[in-house]
Amino acid sequence: MEITEERFGPLHLAMGRPLDIQERWIVISDEPTDLDTFREYGLRFDIEENFLDDKSNGFQLESSLIRSAPALERLCLVLAITTLYLVSQGTHIVDTGQRRLVDAHWFRGSSYLKIGWNWIRRALSRKGLLNQFTQEEKEQAKGERQCRREAELPEPRQPLNKHVFATMEGKQAAFAHLLDHVEKRDPDGRKPLIALLDGDPYLEDRLLQELTRRGMTDQLEVCILDIIHASEYLWEVATALYGEKGKKRIPWVEAKLYALLDSKVGYLIGSLKQIGTKHQLQPHQENALEKTITYFENHRPMMDYATYLEKGYPIATGVIEGTCGSLVKDRMEDSGMRWSIAGAQVILLQRAVVQNGDWDDFWNFFISP
Repeated sequence: MEITEERFGPLHLAMGRPLDIQERWIVISDEPTDLDTFREYGLRFDIEENFLDDKSNGFQLESSLIRSAPALERLCLVLAITTLYLVSQGTHIVDTGQRRLVDAHWFRGSSYLKIGWNWIRRALSRKGLLNQFTQEEKEQAKGERQCRREAELPEPRQPLNKHVFATMEGKQAAFAHLLDHVEKRDPDGRKPLIALLDGDPYLEDRLLQELTRRGMTDQLEVCILDIIHASEYLWEVATALYGEKGKKRIPWVEAKLYALLDSKVGYLIGSLKQIGTKHQLQPHQENALEKTITYFENHRPMMDYATYLEKGYPIATGVIEGTCGSLVKDRMEDSGMRWSIAGAQVILLQRAVVQNGDWDDFWNFFISP
């Protein structure tokens, strides 16, 4: 066929319609046409998206008003590199099922570049170490968690192979049960043990006694002081110095926490001592400082957080604290409740079986002849 008054041609005509839509495609080409013609024609939509990303939907290239061809060429090189990075980021976000966190359209919505752009902007807008969220930000975080559940995505930082247990028989029985399970999981004793503690010396002593009794002390690589417990001492000092509503309170704690995360414990202790020597303090401020300095000096070998993080070790006992609530307090400490030791132990054991996902196995074992 030939087209236009100039009778341009000869040309080839391809006509088609996808099964799921009514729109017909008509493609004219100077090459012989077949089904691949439609596939090749579909690639133009990617090119159109690129034009849009370069202009009004993204980089606003026309607004640069650059008239120098060499300067424009250098700018286009920078935009090409940025495009590659953002498209790679956007592709990853879609592949991992997180698109709805930055794009309201589930199927055909923003371009990969725009998805990557929005994700980077979202990451950069995150607050500092101490997040002080507004109500709007809390609602947004709640929506993000709902999106993860709907997309059946795992929670971030989810513990693996978690086993919970509670006993009324004291710390010695608790550590015996703990190390029984350690030996079952690692009978050859090849895996290093990482112990997270709240700073109670009695807990550390009991752990070391049980490890010694079993000949497992060589497996203990490190005892780590829970950073949340350490931060509580900093909050106490900050409140004593600046008051609970003081504007300097949160920035002061944040700076000290960054020092802890960098393993600058000696620097931190020194700075706390300088506060006591350079300022005229009230008795309650001196007490808070002295208490915190003593706590940090006593636990300094357990506070090399930079090394722990570099090795991928946990530094907070959030999972443990959460278990104390879900396993014990939510059931045992309601208003008006009174428990015998034996009765409380039975309930705790049953709740542990359920939370460990062992309920069916427990009953199969229980009723087996």
